[in-house]
Amino acid sequence: MLSITCIAHIPGPVGLPVFFGYHTFQAAADGQLEHWIDGTLSATVPPEGWDGYAQFWPQCADLVSQLKRAQAAKLPEDVIAGAIASVAAAVRS
Repeated sequence: MLSITCIAHIPGPVGLPVFFGYHTFQAAADGQLEHWIDGTLSATVPPEGWDGYAQFWPQCADLVSQLKRAQAAKLPEDVIAGAIASVAAAVRS
């Protein structure tokens, strides 16, 4: 899965000068969304928070779409185990 790097504002108190930094959005090994700012991990977002995070950070919307497609393609373990059990039962009979 491709990561996304862009230049965007760095959140800070209202009224202070606006600073920009390098933002990287990427998929973590456990499937969560990671947001790095200037090489420092800023946030780790679980799947249930992706849509809200993408509304605040539209730069990561494409990565969120990729993550959702990848998550939808995965089968739950119980479905896989059930399929294996069905095949094993058919082979035995």
